Amino acid sequence: MINDVLNPQLRAWNRLNIIFNIKELLKNNPMSVEYASQFKKNDLIELGRMAIRVTKNGYENTRREIIRGNQ
Repeated sequence: MINDVLNPQLRAWNRLNIIFNIKELLKNNPMSVEYASQFKKNDLIELGRMAIRVTKNGYENTRREIIRGNQ
């Protein structure tokens, strides 16, 4: 379960990917907003930071950094 992931960067990465996949697979469906609404303020901040990081560095570069453990 994603909540069991101790690394906050990896947890945010996984959650952001779920949101992205929901949005891509279920076009015009509010399910991604419903999914994100379950998180506490600190978790949403981490999601926002991760989204900014992906925008700034690109998906593949960010993925590589997260997988390698380079926070």
